[in-house]
Amino acid sequence: MNPNEPNFTEESNSNAAAASAEKAWETAKAKAEEGYAAGEQYVREHPGSSVLTVFGVGFIIGVLVGWAAAHEEDDSYWGRFKGATKGLRRNLQF
Repeated sequence: MNPNEPNFTEESNSNAAAASAEKAWETAKAKAEEGYAAGEQYVREHPGSSVLTVFGVGFIIGVLVGWAAAHEEDDSYWGRFKGATKGLRRNLQF
């Protein structure tokens, strides 16, 4: 596809791009199906380690989300109010 050739058109360029995208989609879809089948086979062969792995990953994600929520800056009105009254609460021992 040389732009200097007389038969070069935007339509042929878009058709080539569409064909390339379709081929990439089919390749990715086939690889995803293979990966899914391999994962399913592994889980069937090793159910105990699969459950423990999923539990561990979920636990780590939960800890990270909890840590992020605890260390998130509270920019709301209530957050500013809590910050402004921090010394007062400390003195009054709330």
